[in-house]
Order: sequence, then C-alpha cells, then structure tokens
Amino acid sequence: MLAVVIAVSSCASVVSFVPDGVDPRPWDQPVAGETATTAWSDDGQPGAPFGPGGRDWTGPQQLIDAMSRALAEGGAGTRTALASETDSGTVVGWVRITDPNARPSLATDLRIELRSDGGSWFVVRVESRTHCSEPLEAGACR
Repeated sequence: MLAVVIAVSSCASVVSFVPDGVDPRPWDQPVAGETATTAWSDDGQPGAPFGPGGRDWTGPQQLIDAMSRALAEGGAGTRTALASETDSGTVVGWVRITDPNARPSLATDLRIELRSDGGSWFVVRVESRTHCSEPLEAGACR
C-alpha cells in the first residue's frame, strides 16, 4: 500500500498525499487478456460511509483503503493508488477490482475524487470503466 507522504518546503508547509514518482494515470495500466475497455461512466457520489456525512476519515489513503476492503469482501482482488492532486485540494484515487470468475469483464477501474472538509475526508465523485475479454457490444462487455 502507499504511505501518506508529507513534504515541507522552506517557505511554507505543503501537505502532499500523493508520493513523488507515482503514476498519475494508473487506470491506463493494461489488464491481461483485455481486448476492449468501456468508456468512463459517472457513478455520482456515494452515500455513507464514504460520502459526505459518513465516517470521519483522517486522510485519502485511509478512505481508499476502506473502500478497497469493502469491495474485496466478495472475494475480488483490488489494487489502489492515490494518483494526483489538484490545486483546489481534490485528491484523485484509483481502485482496480479484479475477479477471475467475472467473464466477460476482467477488471473494473474506479476513478475516485476525494476532498477534505474540516479535516474529514469524503468521496466527491466516482467514475467507472470495465476491461473486457471480448470486443464491446453496444458499448459494454458482451
């Protein structure tokens, strides 16, 4: 798992949740056996415990890790990363869910925007796309 990194400049304190050298687009990593990938779809904002008004998450990595554990409860494998940060303080995270028994989909990527409000982190938006073992039919795995 990635660790939270705190970077301090000589002028002012700058907190960075994304370590240096991290792939800013981990969702572009290929999936073995993939022949097609669906377009990104906007899945909106989740409710509690990951959305606003849910638990008090102390950092984006803690929140991404909790989402990953919840998704893996059904036996799927997951990989996570904090990929980038915006000037407005939004952190973009990623979860790849893999289930070898879920043909024709091989994996699903979640691109997750996280933000802090008063020190507690929450998910602002989730987008998803699926990696397919067969060509797409009407924009979906067939």
